[in-house]
Amino acid sequence: MNPEQEHDWDITSEDYDDMENEDKVAHLEDIFNPTSSGYCYNGVTKRAYPFKKSHPDAKKLFSVHDSKGNSGRTDPYKIYYDTPEQYSRHRKIKLQPGVINAFYERQRLLFDSKNELS
Repeated sequence: MNPEQEHDWDITSEDYDDMENEDKVAHLEDIFNPTSSGYCYNGVTKRAYPFKKSHPDAKKLFSVHDSKGNSGRTDPYKIYYDTPEQYSRHRKIKLQPGVINAFYERQRLLFDSKNELS
């Protein structure tokens, strides 16, 4: 099923700005619940990737646990990004080169070796 069809709670940024705080928290829980078997969501776009968290393609993404607690929650959210650089730009932080290199090395080991076996 297409992620866009499955979730009727997908909202625009204008709608989100007008929501009450408890509704925002509920929306974030639906999207980023780390125990959910639902779709991976991009932290920038808030849009679903075309695969679920348990799908092998989820390993191609850079994921972080957001535990800032800005929404009043104490449980972290698992948020996905296309690359470490996308995460860095979104959060306006500088990642250590080792984190970035480890991500790309993992990608190389996971996905390049599969291509060689085919």
